[in-house]
Amino acid sequence: MHINKQLMCYFKKYKLLLIILYIVCTLAQILELIPVYVFGTIVDFIIKGNFIEVKKRVIYLIILFILFNSFNIVETLLTVYLRNKITNDIKETIVKKTFRLQMEDFNQIKDGQIITELENDSNVISNFITNDIPSMIISVITILISLFLIVKLSINLSIIALVMIPISMITSFVIGKFIKKYTIKGKYLSDNYLSFVQEFLIKFKEIRCLSIQDIVSKIYKKSINTIADNVMKTSITNTISNLMSSLLTSVTEWTIIIYGAWLIINKYLTVGTYVAFNSYLQKFSTSLQQIFTYNIQVQALKVSLIRINDLFEYTEEEYNKLGKKQRIEGQIILKDISFSFKKDNKSVLNNINLVIPKNSFYVIVGANGSGKSTLLNNLIRLYKQTEGNILVDNTPIDDINLRYLRENIIYIQQDSYLFNATIKENLSILNRNSSMSKIIEACKLVGIHSNIESLPNKYDSMIGKNGINLSGGQKSRLIIARALLKNPKIMLFDEITSELDAQSEMDIMEILKNLSKNHTILMVAHRINAILAAQKIIVMDNGSIVGFDTHSNLISNCENYKSLFLNQINDIEQKII
Repeated sequence: MHINKQLMCYFKKYKLLLIILYIVCTLAQILELIPVYVFGTIVDFIIKGNFIEVKKRVIYLIILFILFNSFNIVETLLTVYLRNKITNDIKETIVKKTFRLQMEDFNQIKDGQIITELENDSNVISNFITNDIPSMIISVITILISLFLIVKLSINLSIIALVMIPISMITSFVIGKFIKKYTIKGKYLSDNYLSFVQEFLIKFKEIRCLSIQDIVSKIYKKSINTIADNVMKTSITNTISNLMSSLLTSVTEWTIIIYGAWLIINKYLTVGTYVAFNSYLQKFSTSLQQIFTYNIQVQALKVSLIRINDLFEYTEEEYNKLGKKQRIEGQIILKDISFSFKKDNKSVLNNINLVIPKNSFYVIVGANGSGKSTLLNNLIRLYKQTEGNILVDNTPIDDINLRYLRENIIYIQQDSYLFNATIKENLSILNRNSSMSKIIEACKLVGIHSNIESLPNKYDSMIGKNGINLSGGQKSRLIIARALLKNPKIMLFDEITSELDAQSEMDIMEILKNLSKNHTILMVAHRINAILAAQKIIVMDNGSIVGFDTHSNLISNCENYKSLFLNQINDIEQKII
């Protein structure tokens, strides 16, 4: 999307209110300029001794004051309302787009970039629409009216004032290039900074355990110093710009004071006219400076629009695209599946062929990097296979509505998240219609109901940040219970027992075996308890299936599996010794 079209998208929804805002701003500015002229005539009438005319013009000033402040109140309320609305709309659009990104594209975007776009770029755009544009309109109107009046009041003094315009334009153009450069760099540094902060907060416990606080602190210090350096360069550039504008304005004012005094002394100009001219010149100069200062805001706006536009250039998942929604029974068929990432085109899955019957419990094993998790990601369409077909109940998953597919397939990962909320709220998040009886039934099925009932607040107990108040086994049971409330036919598990003790792992395996009577269970695992609990075992190596059978057959016929299994046995023996 072109950035000008993108900007117009934010105008359309509130077009009428924005037009009203701009009209109100225009009228308010015109009303603010008139008193200057009236005040100049008052000075002349005072000198002439015409008190009646002075009183009339004071009444004009009172009327103008009331009108101006009425418009000003409307302008303020409209500005705040529209800025909040537009900011929230932009944020909502960014979040919705982020959720629709294909997983490969999302993995390439830094978390800090999305945070910056939400908290910074959205405000830059909304402020430009609701604050900067009205201010530009006011400045332009002020320049035009002031220019007309200063020329009308004194053509000779006006010529001196107009000399500053081309010089200011050249200065603004040159400075603007540096501002844009530092703004782009500042956004990039902010992305990196926020990503780093998020990472060390997530890994806070690990950082302390590894005793690498000093190293992380040095990296943090370097990051904030780099940002500070860029901010300083931007500030210096802005200061130079303001200094140049101020110098030009001051030189012009000094020249006009000297020449204006000469005109008054020689009776070519009245005092009231000079006062009015000087007032309008001041407004003209200030507005002209502001117009050139807006170049900075425009450069910041361009950078923000380009960044958000880059996000919207990514291809979206076809989440709501029409597709089949037939009842899913749970059979999975993989035909000649191959997959490689777009980034490096390196093959991760190679010619996978597999049939998993409904209501079964299969385990995938293999060395790290063999493609186990990638296979699960393909099954739920987080990644799309490069070649071949994946079928659920003989229907290609590409033909099934993606939302419907994910409502019937649950994917539980090793680091599945629990929210800092009550147990009940965590359990019902996948199915808001879950009744209390259904929640209790699911918890009984996974053997955690009695634990919950022993808590002071039972199902209304807070579980803490990512379930910190629960044991590893309790977290796993709670996550499985949450999945059951969604009632999927296919359940995918990725190393969910890797951090559990042996007894907890055995309990979870028993739960999964029971669930496989009515659900298709496919699990990535590497520990013996998980492997032996499965009906069949899929052995992967370098993206290919090198074995597929029961444990007893694989231990005799598959060298890869035998090696993996014996390594597990050796590790256990060494720990015992």
